[in-house]
Amino acid sequence: MPPVVRPYRGISADARVAARRERLLEAGLDLLGEQGIAGVTMSGTCRRARLTDRYFYESFRNRDELLLAMLARSVETVNARIAAAATTAGADPQARLRAALAAGMELLTDDPRQARAFLEASADPSLRAPMTAALGAYARAVAHELGGARPRSAQDTTRLELAATILVSGIARVAESWLQGTLDIPRDELIDECAHLYEAAASSINARSSD
Repeated sequence: MPPVVRPYRGISADARVAARRERLLEAGLDLLGEQGIAGVTMSGTCRRARLTDRYFYESFRNRDELLLAMLARSVETVNARIAAAATTAGADPQARLRAALAAGMELLTDDPRQARAFLEASADPSLRAPMTAALGAYARAVAHELGGARPRSAQDTTRLELAATILVSGIARVAESWLQGTLDIPRDELIDECAHLYEAAASSINARSSD
């Protein structure tokens, strides 16, 4: 039977486990930002978090599970920033898309950990599938914004989803190049150019919409 863990200094056992898991996640993200995914090891994460291996296994079965949790945390952080920006921008779909795009790009440049996670996740076998899923979710959100509130035929819906997938995939590659320094353009100009692509796609789709 597992040992009985009692409250300590008024903090429940579950709360202490959650706090240690948070420390491990933050330590892993710090290492990722400094050394890349290859630098995130179980022992290194424990040292950075100032916890023993015992507490690592309390929250994660292995390194891959830690990496998956770290990516989920990064995606959650990006989603929260994007959602807040879109909400602040109001009801206009194009304004919402521009604000969301700006928020995402700003986060990637302001937090090296998020940028490194974005750059390296697709190349890591354990993270490729969840990263692809995250980009798919972004594409669906973009399709929803591009479509606005008007009713759509099945053909128009397919066009929206196709355009959104192309836009999200293409802009993700552009963001990779920019973060790696191979695309020489100021951040604000890059955001403007990407926003213009969204606007052009929305205009084209609306012009071709079925009656």
